[in-house]
Amino acid sequence: MMLEKAVNKEMAAAGPAVVRSITLAIEKTTTTAIVVPFQRAVAEKAVNQLEKSANTKPEAAVARQIQAQITSGKQALQVLIIKFDLDFMIFSEFI
Repeated sequence: MMLEKAVNKEMAAAGPAVVRSITLAIEKTTTTAIVVPFQRAVAEKAVNQLEKSANTKPEAAVARQIQAQITSGKQALQVLIIKFDLDFMIFSEFI
């Protein structure tokens, strides 16, 4: 009976630590999986647009395009982060 109580107590203490470890690993993996391709896509699109407009538009217009791409990218990333946080909250409820 004492052994069972001790085991139950240890399991109760270890549970949150295990969940924290798993959560951090999932968060890091998911963030990397989202951010890296996103950064590549934004960079490629910006370079393509710069190449197309280098000879036809003034520098101010190009700067506005780059700023618009960055803003759009940030907004898309924020949406993904919000979705990830929501998924994580739902996932953590089942653990």
